Amino acid sequence: ATACSLCRPGRWSSNGASSCTSCDAGKYAEGWGASTCQSCVAGTHAIVGSQNCTICSAGTWSSNVASVCSDCNAGQASDAGQASCTDCTPGKYQDSPRSSSCIDCPVGKFSELEGEQSCHLCGAGYFAPNKSTDTCLRCKNEFSKAYTSREGASTCDVCMKDYY
Repeated sequence: ATACSLCRPGRWSSNGASSCTSCDAGKYAEGWGASTCQSCVAGTHAIVGSQNCTICSAGTWSSNVASVCSDCNAGQASDAGQASCTDCTPGKYQDSPRSSSCIDCPVGKFSELEGEQSCHLCGAGYFAPNKSTDTCLRCKNEFSKAYTSREGASTCDVCMKDYY
């Protein structure tokens, strides 16, 4: 009779089995002599025969028992090891997939919805004086002076004499 051997990490066997079986994708066996494989948690993944799970990189995500991490879409971002991507908040955007963060809209531009892939220019007569703005402000008439702006403005200008 031959001697019994322990299954190496990444493989498992049940009692009386004649050979070891590789853990399925999304599962792992860390040590020698495993009788089952453990499932990877969300935010991690494993290929067939793994002895541990690998954390998903920033800009990607995974559900439980994943074989691969999926890319975040444009308009979203994630830190490493996440179970999902987060939509960019109003005032921010992300035009590229697989991103770790969202970008502030620059002055003169805005984004009003979650998950925006770009910022929009403030219309003529409106302005955005700060970055990361979710709405543009209307140029007002004050102190008997009229104000206006061009498209994409960060300030309002006084109208020239004889204009309003």
